[in-house]
Amino acid sequence: MNFIRSQNSGTFHFGYIDDSQYTGSIAYSNIIDFSGEWSVQITGYQIGNNAFVNQNFNTVIDTGTGGSDLPRSVVDAYFAKIPGSSFNSGYNTYQYPCDQQLLDFTFGLPDGGKTTIPAAYLENGSIDGDNCVSQLNVGSDDGSLWGMTFIEALFVVFDYDGNRVGFANKPSSDA
Repeated sequence: MNFIRSQNSGTFHFGYIDDSQYTGSIAYSNIIDFSGEWSVQITGYQIGNNAFVNQNFNTVIDTGTGGSDLPRSVVDAYFAKIPGSSFNSGYNTYQYPCDQQLLDFTFGLPDGGKTTIPAAYLENGSIDGDNCVSQLNVGSDDGSLWGMTFIEALFVVFDYDGNRVGFANKPSSDA
């Protein structure tokens, strides 16, 4: 059973940045080692309105991948805030009672900027009518992979000449 749920809210623009497509400022992370992958450093995360946690990890931003994952320690911390959740090894993520509200996931970048993935983009669907799973899949503690499920929640700039990736929040009407 494949749960990757698309919000179908993305567009591509080549060669320019459309300022009407994002809010706030664009936060950037330099490419770690450009060997065909857009791999960048994340400097930490915030779950809902909780305190920001400084934790460096690398992630590959991949437009050709459907799913997304985070280091196990980050996913564990996230679901520690969701009552009734438990790890489901079959889905490689946590299951939680469908009546529980997920929380926004904010991540930090080396330039000091922060960008938020709204909770609505983290929902993935019910597995049995009572329990749901999320888009927060477990990856390696050494890094992660962000595909369509995270990319479409954000305004993303692939700056080839600048050797960096930028992230900003979409206007709230897009969430």
